[in-house]
Amino acid sequence: MNLNTNKPIHPQANDDCLWNLAPSSGCLKIGRYYALAGMALALLSACAAPTAQHRNDGTWLTKSVAGPVRGSVTSGNKALVPPLFGIATICPVAQGSAVVWVHVHENETTAWQVAQQVLAAHPTGCLYGLQHGGSRNVVVNRGGERYQFDPNRMFTASGRQHNIVVFHGDAMQIRNQVAMAADDFFQRYLAQAKLIVAVHNNRIGGLNIHNYAVGGSLAANVAEVNINPIADADDFFYVTSAKTYAFLAARGFNVVLQNAATVVDDGSLSVRAAHERIEYINAEAGMGHWAAQTDMLKAVAAYIQQQYHQP
Repeated sequence: MNLNTNKPIHPQANDDCLWNLAPSSGCLKIGRYYALAGMALALLSACAAPTAQHRNDGTWLTKSVAGPVRGSVTSGNKALVPPLFGIATICPVAQGSAVVWVHVHENETTAWQVAQQVLAAHPTGCLYGLQHGGSRNVVVNRGGERYQFDPNRMFTASGRQHNIVVFHGDAMQIRNQVAMAADDFFQRYLAQAKLIVAVHNNRIGGLNIHNYAVGGSLAANVAEVNINPIADADDFFYVTSAKTYAFLAARGFNVVLQNAATVVDDGSLSVRAAHERIEYINAEAGMGHWAAQTDMLKAVAAYIQQQYHQP
């Protein structure tokens, strides 16, 4: 994956960078995507405004350093912690659309690439991708703290309580850091949407549609399941709306409808979206299932056009 063109860094608010210029602040680029800036003037210049580049397919890439998570002071004179992940943005439409697309597991590369291709042809919202070192989990090792977490388990207090693995450091302080990062991301990019479309990949022997069928390990979480016996079990939708379920099931896809009353609060984005009364679709396909996931996302684009009157 070409990190320079496919996963640019998205800016956060300009005043965040003015708020803290300490070397440990989030105004400094982190991980392999960032380089340490030595001068305050250089920091101000880098953080002041995003740069935009128009691509041949009509989409816009925005590139900038992400600012710190506001309010994430630890104690005493200790500086703000840097952001836990970067945000890559591809926007074929104006930001603020009723629909947003999200990619949270950076190692699920088929989903990321297919989403870009489908959005180039069917511009139905901005695509936001979390950047955290190319892995499934966000792994943090800094300032005496070592921990990791699944970014699709960070969106509720219950999820953070049960899914952050702390190797060293104050567990409560770490949970607070993750909570602020998760809430900041949700409020900045997702909270105003009417529909969130998440894109995921699974692997052989991992999650599939049969986990949600009667007797399956996740059956208690769902209200209805549609299984197409000739479709690959790895390729399925997980949705929170009955109308979405009906639309996709009628087109022969494997579909799961979440049961809002019984679903386990595991901190996933589907649970948070339901709490916030935002419609949610997860298009989950096997890693490398390019054709299947393309068909799935084209069906999502058709649903968006029908329900939200976007091209």
